[in-house]
Amino acid sequence: MTDAISMNYERVNCLAKSTSLKTLVYSIEQERLKKYEQHSALVFDTSILVSQYDKDYLFAECSPEYNKVIVCSNGVDLSNLNYYPCFNSKQLVFIGNLYSVQNVDAAFWFAKNVIPLLRQHGEYTFKLIGRIRNTDRLRFNDLEGVIVTGSVESISDSARESLAGICSVRLGAGVQNKILEYMALGLPVITSSIGLEGIEAIPDKEILVADEPSEYVEAILKLANDESMHKQYAEAGLFIC
Repeated sequence: MTDAISMNYERVNCLAKSTSLKTLVYSIEQERLKKYEQHSALVFDTSILVSQYDKDYLFAECSPEYNKVIVCSNGVDLSNLNYYPCFNSKQLVFIGNLYSVQNVDAAFWFAKNVIPLLRQHGEYTFKLIGRIRNTDRLRFNDLEGVIVTGSVESISDSARESLAGICSVRLGAGVQNKILEYMALGLPVITSSIGLEGIEAIPDKEILVADEPSEYVEAILKLANDESMHKQYAEAGLFIC
């Protein structure tokens, strides 16, 4: 195991706006998958999860499986990610495989709900880096201030001259590698509470946390208007990734 996939299924269900056949299937599968994940820890001598949050979701501390599961978090290869903080920018970046439900949901929610509010304060743009379906690309192209690159040869080059990295995930489990990539690139990180799970960073000191559109706008404007704060978050992230 790496992530508690059943937790992701549970979150998909929670975000569903109505009861449908799809949400019913997710609900049934979530329960089955959680039992399977819990049973797997009994079958093997040792199992690995990437975050303590996932471990606590699956196993009670008093359960026989708890001590058979160890937490071993993710990291990133710094040789391919160049540290390049940039304060004087109105570009925000989102890195991720946009074929995944979690990423496309996160990016579209941010583009639709945050960017229009933010652009009342200046010509801010939201750059999406990662492979994407043509149907989703067309959805993003209809939104003002959104730049879709698709797959790129160099993430470092494409993300350069960005003010901050965004991790607006509302679904998912485990550790968000995009946060570690942002930190390696020298980008202050603004993440949702879900995105923070599994990241050993202190909110409001090493990482910014926001869940509502107004909270994202406030965090972005703080970074844009305070160079010393921007530097603080950029430098703090490098020691975490």
